[in-house]
Amino acid sequence: MEGKISKIISGWRSESIWIRRGETIESVDDIPKGIYIIKTGIVKLDFACTGHTHLVSLIGQDSFFGLNCLYSYKNLFSYAAFTDVAFSFISQESAKSEEHNYCSYAGYLDVSYLKQKVIDDSHANSEGRIVNFLTLVDKVSKNQWVRITRKEIAEFSNCGREHASRILLQLEKNGLISIDGHQLKTHSIALALKRKRSSK
Repeated sequence: MEGKISKIISGWRSESIWIRRGETIESVDDIPKGIYIIKTGIVKLDFACTGHTHLVSLIGQDSFFGLNCLYSYKNLFSYAAFTDVAFSFISQESAKSEEHNYCSYAGYLDVSYLKQKVIDDSHANSEGRIVNFLTLVDKVSKNQWVRITRKEIAEFSNCGREHASRILLQLEKNGLISIDGHQLKTHSIALALKRKRSSK
């Protein structure tokens, strides 16, 4: 369904905007300012629960969010730029003027991204959580270098920085990832095999 919706909204009146890495795009409980279609870069979705913020998913090129603006529903997640991101942005006013072209998909909201959750702290050790997170990065990075620090990986994977560094070093030695300073590239085939083995 997402592909069909993307084709519909891609024809709506839009403008190009850029968001820098680390900047908040939309906050939880706010009504979206409009619909964002990702042209380049990666966006992270966070969900606040019991006083903690949890990474829900990463989304990349051609994905979109903000459909809630059509109905003035609040955001279920917060959205931030994981890398520098370029968008086609459709304002709420423009989106509502096109709403008649969208009525068949009125039930499709951002809650669909809950199904993309990859990291599950209750069923994986530290290495498993890091591999799960890197698999998520691999899914949206399209074999490109991604700017990310070891500290950020540790935080996303809910483990200590030094422990994360040791795990990343071992993953690099095993050919699963490449690290160059604060840049990282995943190797999807090897990473998929590693994830399959760790799940047994």
